[in-house]
Amino acid sequence: MSQNIYDNPTFFASYNTLPRSQHGLPSAPEWPLLKSMVLVKQPDIKNARVLDLGCGYGWFCRWAAEEGLAAKVHGIDISEKMLERAREMTATDTERETATGIDSSLSLHLRINYVRADLETVVLEKEGYDVVYSSLTFHYVSDLARLLNTVYAALKRNGRFVFSVEHPIYTAPKEDKWHGDGTNDDGNDGLQSWLLNGYGDEGERNRNWLGDDVRKYHRTTQTYLTLLLRAGFVLREFVEWMPSDKDLEEHPEWAVERNRPAFLLIAVEKSV
Repeated sequence: MSQNIYDNPTFFASYNTLPRSQHGLPSAPEWPLLKSMVLVKQPDIKNARVLDLGCGYGWFCRWAAEEGLAAKVHGIDISEKMLERAREMTATDTERETATGIDSSLSLHLRINYVRADLETVVLEKEGYDVVYSSLTFHYVSDLARLLNTVYAALKRNGRFVFSVEHPIYTAPKEDKWHGDGTNDDGNDGLQSWLLNGYGDEGERNRNWLGDDVRKYHRTTQTYLTLLLRAGFVLREFVEWMPSDKDLEEHPEWAVERNRPAFLLIAVEKSV
């Protein structure tokens, strides 16, 4: 069974303070690219059935139902506290919609369904979805090969699967650590290097994050691609996310993130 640290009240309270938790998709620097990957084949997904694996607070589910106008969205998460928050936020958005006179047949609560399930053992409807999405979740999954095969079977023909994970360069080290203090002897900005070790040693990692030990699984980039291809997927997009020049104009504090990719973003399709 997957670790369910998000139902720990102390950890959940700390998680709630993060920008992503408070402000949703716009606060995730990789979101614009993920959004384009979801919409690349179809500018709108209003007739699509969409699945979010590890949906958390349901930010993507509500985006797909509101702005993407998906016909039906399913959100799955192992954490009951996450799902409670997702339902609360969806109810609030539904009340706002009602107040603005939106057609009740398009109401969020009729188009979004949140379900508690463990991604290690989840069973999905065969050929039930046009789009499957997941954000920063799969590095918590031990048996990723099983899950990818399950997703492949759950997609309709030509369905798209878009996901992000922490980049393997980020997950490999035993601890998160930069080398250097960011300044040279003359006081100018210096180079900070990411201390990379253990990249080839795949498997479990225990990291202290938000004050608790969190279990994750390190895989190489090669392993992610190999598992996807073995499952039958066709690779469409592959991005090692780092801030662009435009990003740095708006967020100069992200400059250090140019020294190593933080996220791996992948889009694949089921072609047969």
